[in-house]
Amino acid sequence: QMLAVVAHDLRTPLSAISISAHVLRARFGETKELGTIVRACGRAMQLIDDLLLASKLGNRALPFRLAPTDLHFLLEHVAEEHAPIACVAQVNIEVEAPPGLRILADPERLLQMLSNLIVNALKFTKRGGRVRLVAETRGERVALIVADDGEGIPPSQLPQVFERYWRGSSSPASGAGLGLFIAKEIAEAHEGSITV
Repeated sequence: QMLAVVAHDLRTPLSAISISAHVLRARFGETKELGTIVRACGRAMQLIDDLLLASKLGNRALPFRLAPTDLHFLLEHVAEEHAPIACVAQVNIEVEAPPGLRILADPERLLQMLSNLIVNALKFTKRGGRVRLVAETRGERVALIVADDGEGIPPSQLPQVFERYWRGSSSPASGAGLGLFIAKEIAEAHEGSITV
């Protein structure tokens, strides 16, 4: 309840700042300073959303809407969504999934899970590298894989990777350390698991 109240109280001034920045941008054109304000507001709103989501997932209070979900389409969609970031980073995103592979899942939550994983992969992959999004059957189960050719995570840190608020020693200062925790909670809410 406290998180919900604090989130609401933080969103109100952030929304006012963001709207004002957009009005100034429309009136006077794009400036470096206005771009910084808009991006900072967006990051702050995303952190608030992640905190609220992590709280709901941890309490299993988040509703899931299950539907037959085409994994090839889903992976193509998440790759397309992150293509601009990949282009700037000069990293290739490759999708490998058989057409027609479907599972019963909440497509919005799977998109969110994959998005959190691909953002990490893009963050730690050097220019000219690649990120692979793979869906494959393993017996009666399906594996979704996000793989990159970045430097990886030190073995000593692997047990903590999916803990709430955890950030690796080589992580940039941005972020609250919730992305991988949220990915784990979404996987487990689908009666699956996540490993690294």
